[in-house]
Amino acid sequence: MVGKLSHPTANLCQGMEATFTVTVDDIECAYLDKVDGLFGFGAQNKESIAQLIWGFFDYWSFRHDHANAVISVRTGSIVSKQAKDWTRRIGNDRHLIRIEDPFETSRDLGRVVDKHSIRILQVV
Repeated sequence: MVGKLSHPTANLCQGMEATFTVTVDDIECAYLDKVDGLFGFGAQNKESIAQLIWGFFDYWSFRHDHANAVISVRTGSIVSKQAKDWTRRIGNDRHLIRIEDPFETSRDLGRVVDKHSIRILQVV
């Protein structure tokens, strides 16, 4: 549930300063490789795995604004589909659930979800 937990269970490492950088084929790759500081992150969240899973399906089935919202894993937030310019159908991609690829931000990871998958989410 992006941005809905009072105590998050995962950290957004993309927002942290890179501690390792390498250039591969003229592309600079930078990431956080000093992960010791992340130990214990999320310890304040006392929800059980069952509660987290129920919350996940409850959010995606009934609370997420499928018509207008894009999940940004990279920022841990919800962005409008207009801001991403994901308002039109392209080919067979329906964009019923929109999830921004955290590395290639113009790509929608949810583009392959079809109406049958949505129904399964809503039945669970």
